[in-house]
Amino acid sequence: MPVVRVLFAVLLFASSVAQAAGKDRYEVGEAVNSFSLKALNTAESGMGWVRLDDFVGDKAKTRKKAVLLTFFATYCEPCKREMPFVEALYRQYKDAGLMVVSVSIDKEDKDLDIVKKLIKKHGVTFPVISDRFNIVAKRYFISKLPCVYLVDTDGKVAMVNVGYSDDISKKLLDQIRTALGEPLDAPIPPEIAAHMTSPKTATAHADGNEHQGE
Repeated sequence: MPVVRVLFAVLLFASSVAQAAGKDRYEVGEAVNSFSLKALNTAESGMGWVRLDDFVGDKAKTRKKAVLLTFFATYCEPCKREMPFVEALYRQYKDAGLMVVSVSIDKEDKDLDIVKKLIKKHGVTFPVISDRFNIVAKRYFISKLPCVYLVDTDGKVAMVNVGYSDDISKKLLDQIRTALGEPLDAPIPPEIAAHMTSPKTATAHADGNEHQGE
């Protein structure tokens, strides 16, 4: 147990040093730290403990082309609204190499109960993990929500978005398609378009009438 306490202290120290230096996120191209936390929806996701380096990096057991890592809390309304959109992305692209992991930073039991209700309400099948002591949140410099990372197959940041904007779903979709080697100008599946934050853009793409690359 002393080793565990020492490791915990080292992680907290490293996070505090980075935050003191003004770091509020990983930047694109930076390698991220792995973590291991238990899923709140083991039955739905088919996963117990979730380890990031099982999916990306040199130690990956089930290598993915990209991992969409989202941080949320029940007090963050945009976070809750994005859940069905993220589920639609996962269902559409999981067989193409996308993994999704959502991290709840809620601390109270009553809020975790709300998370579980949201999981059932939206039929979430990707793993939702509880970081109630905010250890992972500190390591990922979470200071504002929503926060979304797209981690590439090598375990490096391909995209990071902090805060909410109306075009985030389009940007996120494009980044995921790029990571998976999918064409950016392909029609957007209706299941995804229905949950995008910009209805006009989503409809146009779903009909194949509007194209945009980055």
